[in-house]
Amino acid sequence: MGRADIVKILLDHGANIEARTPKGSTSLKLACELGEVDLAVSLLERKANVNLPDKDGWDPLMCAALKGHREIARVLLKYGADVNAKGPQQATSLRIASEYGHGGVVRLLLDADALIDEPCSDGKTPLYAAAKMGHNDIVQLLICRGADPNRQTCTGSTALIAAAMYNRLEPLRILIDHGADVDLENSCGWTVLSMAYFSGYPQLVQLILERRPAMMRDIGDAASEDQIEDKTDPILICRRHDLIISS
Repeated sequence: MGRADIVKILLDHGANIEARTPKGSTSLKLACELGEVDLAVSLLERKANVNLPDKDGWDPLMCAALKGHREIARVLLKYGADVNAKGPQQATSLRIASEYGHGGVVRLLLDADALIDEPCSDGKTPLYAAAKMGHNDIVQLLICRGADPNRQTCTGSTALIAAAMYNRLEPLRILIDHGADVDLENSCGWTVLSMAYFSGYPQLVQLILERRPAMMRDIGDAASEDQIEDKTDPILICRRHDLIISS
């Protein structure tokens, strides 16, 4: 006898399908966390609330997204799960799956019309999360599905700047090749180039300049180093690294 059979017997004898643990988890949420497809189906067939969150705001679909349980997520969506519901820090299931590298779940959620650029409370989008964590395939997928590479967070950061901060070479390449703006600054005035340089990643600096040589077009006429007040200025960075690219 499987778990689904036991659950059926318990429900037939009056068990409360929406009973909660001390942390507010329902049987359905626990089944989704564990990847128990048959158990989840059994509960949903008995009208378990597909969108009921726990005390921390995690609903069943978010749990499936976190754990990478694609089949569970598919079942939940079939039974009416809200693909754009928001949980802790206003994160959606797509944002969660993107951060934790579950490409199959990301694709499934996008096919179910998940909002691709929906940010959490700090303004970070699914693309930002994927770029930060170095999930190359998810960055590529989100970009190909229309994610905005220039969307800025509450502090002005972008997916491109996040990739530079965490030394994510391939996401950086993908983002630049798909039109990410290398000149955007965060609230501290840092661009992707200054972030890559001061984070100590010369490979990223080289890639940025190779992909965007036009940013150095007027470098020959620029002021000398001692006249450049902004130490994050691209000209100063390139001179220090001897990476000046003439256009």
